[in-house]
Amino acid sequence: MEAHTVRGPAPHRPPKLGGTVGRLTVLLDGTPHNRRAHSLSRANASSLVGQLQWFLDRTPYSSVRLVAFNLDEAREVFRQEQFDPYRSSFQRLREALNQNVAKVPASVLAKRPAWPEMLAGLVNQELTASEPSDTVVFFGDATRYRQRVPEGLLNTPRRELPLFFYYEILKIYPSKYPGYVESDSSRDTINHLTRSLGGTVFKVNSYYGSPYDRVKAIEGMIERVKQSQNVLGMQVPDSQKN
Repeated sequence: MEAHTVRGPAPHRPPKLGGTVGRLTVLLDGTPHNRRAHSLSRANASSLVGQLQWFLDRTPYSSVRLVAFNLDEAREVFRQEQFDPYRSSFQRLREALNQNVAKVPASVLAKRPAWPEMLAGLVNQELTASEPSDTVVFFGDATRYRQRVPEGLLNTPRRELPLFFYYEILKIYPSKYPGYVESDSSRDTINHLTRSLGGTVFKVNSYYGSPYDRVKAIEGMIERVKQSQNVLGMQVPDSQKN
């Protein structure tokens, strides 16, 4: 057996919050902070993966699909249909986020669609899946991209599911500034996209010492899913009820 297929021991995990978000898809934004970089730095990749692990440790779900992408290169950098939250899985994700795009042949890069088509493609896969997720969460640091994804690239949702959310990680927490008001021009690409899909944006503090807003974001997702389940008359397994 190859070394990278061996599971690390399951670390001690905190109890999950009550309720459930059902079948979960996480679309992880691994775009570098620096436009001149080809991938996230090791430090930024480790920070992002650490925050994702914190999120998954506390979010109650029945299954999770994980897709990581890079807007600069308009490509997926990682996909696992049934993400297994063991240490080795997070390590593979961290390595994928830190992969240097120079390893990818230029001929392959030239054939890739631009980032709006790539991002719309990820959303359309979720909208048209034969067994859709209940919850789709864009997850990552606020991106430097501000343009909107053209509406014509998106399929028109024909059903109530999935619910879309954006877990937007901020380096500076807006609530610390009494006069802060989010303007349309200050919203990033994924913020605009989430709202266009009828979704909800949660802005969270990136500092590990202040988990309050991160817990509130998860609770907000759970509540939205619960409301949707009530409207649709969805059956929730007993194991996922409070």
